[in-house]
Amino acid sequence: SKATVSVLNWRPCPVNSTPMASADTFRDQTRATKFQQKFTLPPCFADVLKDYTREVLRKQPEDIYAWSSQYFTGLALKEDGVEGGAAGARGGAAVPEGYQKLSGMLEAAFAEYDSERSGHLFPHLMKRVLIDSAGLTTAQALFVLSSPSVAMQLNGTLDYTEVAADPSIVQQVAYFQKTGHEFDDPFRPDATAHGLSLDELQGELTSAFANAAAGGGMNLEQYMQALMTVPVQLTRRDINLLVLETPLDGDGHVQIGEYTTLFNLLLQAAVFTEFESKMD
Repeated sequence: SKATVSVLNWRPCPVNSTPMASADTFRDQTRATKFQQKFTLPPCFADVLKDYTREVLRKQPEDIYAWSSQYFTGLALKEDGVEGGAAGARGGAAVPEGYQKLSGMLEAAFAEYDSERSGHLFPHLMKRVLIDSAGLTTAQALFVLSSPSVAMQLNGTLDYTEVAADPSIVQQVAYFQKTGHEFDDPFRPDATAHGLSLDELQGELTSAFANAAAGGGMNLEQYMQALMTVPVQLTRRDINLLVLETPLDGDGHVQIGEYTTLFNLLLQAAVFTEFESKMD
């Protein structure tokens, strides 16, 4: 159970109460710190730190140092008037010149499904675009959208402008269009997902989902949070792929269906991860 804090005995400070000594007053009166240098925070530091923290929580970068370097480089370029492409303004690398046409085509195709012009789409619509407009197979589209660089929102949507401006995503689409690569079939009778059999995985997931749903339906946010708490230590690609392929009912509740489907998706994610390592 979550710890709670009682506020029953809380009382506001009296208006005319004597304020605590300021830091400067205390500092000046304390002999130990009398001769220490006083530091002040840079202008806008709090806003910069707040924005940075929000983006870290939203993106959940696996390599925090590399991502932070790209993030602040993008801000610096934007401050200097050098946008560096759509991705540069978002703290990422710019789409290479030879792929910018494909990047624009993808964003325009995604936007056709965005009737509210929100900049976000549910992944099943983006998968349809990749299949119908970009000519990818279902497996290729799932590889692209389950990429660890794709930031799934807690409501289950994706920022398609970021996806279309992600250099690695655009290059993956171009690679599949050029090579027509087909993925190996991961389904074998003796297969395991993260070292677990189907029955073992079902036990872990059932427990996590029961805690998340708390006796009611489970929405996408609860579903994603449940997947993050599974002791199997699912990867970003695992979670993205499971969310991509899990249907919702009319009330927005997750429909788990057969655990065999989830098991097979994790097997597919393992194939994707192995292929990605070879591409690198």
